Amino acid sequence: MGNAESGVIRTPPIQEKVVPEKNLVANLEKLLYALRLVTHRSTVKGVNRSEVQSERFLSIRTTRAQLLKEFKSTSKADKEARISILLEAHARDEIAEQYLTQGEVKVNIPGLGEQSARYTIMISPESRKTPNTVLYSNPPIFLIPGLSNDIDCVGALAQEIAYMGRKVIVVGMPESIMGRITPEFAEAVSQTPGFGPHTKFFKGAINALVGENNQVELWGHSIGAVIIAEFLNDPKNRARVERAVLLNPASSANISEHSLNLGILNELRNLLSRNLPKYTLSNRGQMEQNDLKANLTRIMLEKVCTLYQVWQNVRVREGGRIIVYSGQKDNLTRSYELFRGDKELEARLRQVNPQMEVIDDPNGFHSTVLIEPQKVISQVFQKQAA
Repeated sequence: MGNAESGVIRTPPIQEKVVPEKNLVANLEKLLYALRLVTHRSTVKGVNRSEVQSERFLSIRTTRAQLLKEFKSTSKADKEARISILLEAHARDEIAEQYLTQGEVKVNIPGLGEQSARYTIMISPESRKTPNTVLYSNPPIFLIPGLSNDIDCVGALAQEIAYMGRKVIVVGMPESIMGRITPEFAEAVSQTPGFGPHTKFFKGAINALVGENNQVELWGHSIGAVIIAEFLNDPKNRARVERAVLLNPASSANISEHSLNLGILNELRNLLSRNLPKYTLSNRGQMEQNDLKANLTRIMLEKVCTLYQVWQNVRVREGGRIIVYSGQKDNLTRSYELFRGDKELEARLRQVNPQMEVIDDPNGFHSTVLIEPQKVISQVFQKQAA
């Protein structure tokens, strides 16, 4: 599938039995289960059962543990509430099965060769669709994850978007564990001030998975947000994008190595106490191209820590909106230094870019599993509808 002549190929998705990239947090499975933070191991109960019995992964097992706790605390006399909880559990299983149906997108960039990454496409189950609902008339959401991340690092966020009624497409970074890059691509990234090679890769991926002339809504987390910003700096790309969402944008502050390390420690500390089971800590040691990918990740990390002058010219088509989510406790990107909800800074942002609005979360961290996806997505949809 895909347009081979344009150098972009989309391979047919296959039903995975487990999440392809290894999550090291799964090594704590017995402890997590003992603490009732995840449910026991079992297969996903989707409606379209295939011969492959997919296993529930930590993210969905965490969600089901929460639903089980809610179900047990609900009175047996309240049958309607109990049925609602069961229906939610089944709907989330259907989305999880879609999530485990993954393919590969390959983009041949002139002079740099072919780069590839995993993708998945999800849409809310038929049982949750409501006739004439505005959400279902919207274009698909194309979600780009953060630094060298596979799709599982934004898996919980993506599944929540689908559960809340939107079609969502996620593509991993080409230098992620499941991706593949060329030495020429890595060299081009090191020689480019911004994120040009990545922007070209994701433009090809959007064309392959959404269609070259179709409308799309762009969401990006961390570096993914910067790539979207760079994509939207090109007037040719704006006509097909009415809305963009930037979550804790990287490259929005100058950060020292010491400050970055403190930010990482802060995230890990809060992950341990808040939502560790949904966090994906990928094992880089079992895949190919380790040295090449590790060097590229180091280069990208330097870019993350440098303020990139790309935000003033971020635009979608006329009448559209760009929403920035900025967590005040995000000490990794420190996006709050540029995107903050105080009236003076917001007025300056509006003057520079009238399409941009900021969701300023005083309790927001960096990782997608710490920013309470349901709450953040609801806030985004409310602003879009206003």
